Amino acid sequence: MKTVSFHTQEAVFEFTQKEVQEHIEIKLSAYHADETKKLMNLISSGNQETITIPEEPVFFDMIALDLIGTGKGSVLCKSCNKTYRSKDIKAITIGAGECPIAIKREGQG
Repeated sequence: MKTVSFHTQEAVFEFTQKEVQEHIEIKLSAYHADETKKLMNLISSGNQETITIPEEPVFFDMIALDLIGTGKGSVLCKSCNKTYRSKDIKAITIGAGECPIAIKREGQG
């Protein structure tokens, strides 16, 4: 099964190709149409086992959050080098226009 991988400074998010494709198809209208087409082409083509999402399209962070919120995928924390299943992640509220994927956490985990 192919894996879709998305890297940030703090974490590595991984999902199955099927999870990402199904999620995008269901929530297609919530994302930018042209960028979504490029993303679907990227994850649908090729023979590689791991598909790494580039920094563009910039909205993949929102797709990753949506997928984690629905219980899909896993996240490797680069601070503690531990992998968490989406069901083990607790959502937190942040303000001032910050991105939840890019928050700085104090300490380990």
